[in-house]
Amino acid sequence: MQELNRSIILDTIRKEEPLSRSDIAKRLSISPTTVATAVKELIKNGFVIEGGEGHSSGGRKPILLRFNPNGKHIIAVSITNSDLSVGIMNLAAETLYKKHYEAPRFFGQRVIEVVKDAIKETLDQPGTPKEDCLGIAIIAPGIVDANSGEILYNAQLDLHNVNIVSIVREEFQIETWLDNDVNALMLAEKEFGDYKTFRNIVYVKLTDGVGAGAYLNNRIFRGHNGGAGEFGHISVDKSGMRCECGNNGCLESYISWSAIAGRIELALQRGRKSILRDLMNTEDKLSPVLFKKGVEERDPLCIEVAEDVGSYLTSGLVNIIHLYNPEVVILGGEVIDHNAFLLKYTKEQLYKKTMRVLSQDLKVVPSSLGEDYELIGCVAVLFQDFFRIGEFSR
Repeated sequence: MQELNRSIILDTIRKEEPLSRSDIAKRLSISPTTVATAVKELIKNGFVIEGGEGHSSGGRKPILLRFNPNGKHIIAVSITNSDLSVGIMNLAAETLYKKHYEAPRFFGQRVIEVVKDAIKETLDQPGTPKEDCLGIAIIAPGIVDANSGEILYNAQLDLHNVNIVSIVREEFQIETWLDNDVNALMLAEKEFGDYKTFRNIVYVKLTDGVGAGAYLNNRIFRGHNGGAGEFGHISVDKSGMRCECGNNGCLESYISWSAIAGRIELALQRGRKSILRDLMNTEDKLSPVLFKKGVEERDPLCIEVAEDVGSYLTSGLVNIIHLYNPEVVILGGEVIDHNAFLLKYTKEQLYKKTMRVLSQDLKVVPSSLGEDYELIGCVAVLFQDFFRIGEFSR
């Protein structure tokens, strides 16, 4: 009960600061003695600081309490289907340090080795002692079991039933969390982004893979074993391209960045005229940034591809909206971030093809988290569990 009280009190201070001890007791209907004991422990462990005085109608002015975002830090690990980003984040989800790792042959056991090496390098950074590390939070695409800490299935990374949490925890002796990447981003939008007030959210991420998450009635919908949200493996063409999952015509085969890049490169090889030829002369390779530039310049090839991506994306989203009836659909990931044309085209198609009763109040919006959105997602994963179990003495 004491741990739970500390958890609730800290979360209240974090969200409503500054507060006095008596403010907290009244808000939470907890005894002043219980509040005083919990706050003493929170100050001792660096989560809360005293600062300033509150208003008093008579007698001594109360001391105000504030959340201390720099009292602890978090190691954030974002695994994608092709690379890895690791950062040190404070408790306000602000980035203190980050590094991107591109590793050849990034699949199977190699993924685990790169993760361990990156964490070790991050822990060696100056100014962030291990004893102040609240934990390591890992996010990864594919089907994951957040409770057991296993990556159950990821075809592109060739990971099957790998308990990455146990591996990392044993290696570094630091508490470790895991969640699906899109679930993490959805939590981050609720915790740190512009969509805190919504209770029913669908988040779709378009990067080198395609995934979705559903937040229904203020809870993540995970499905039976964590497999809910495999949006990229909805089949949109029974006679379509063979997917790595073994099915035909999966959405990911048409709207992931690797699919988009492959289509553009094939068109260029076949002699298609495009502004991308000139743009690629100044860049190492085709990238989502160059694709967006091509769209902004109204390059016919880029517009054609963007419209096809929007149409396929709409086909999948219509099914999700008709199933879940969300208030808001958030579209994120490098394919659609800052791509105003693709976002606008998708919204127009979506409103045309969705039942009016379900779309009349629906908002379709971009991610609000900025460039470090995946690392911020890691913080949200830790927060979700941390504030529930209240383990503040690590």
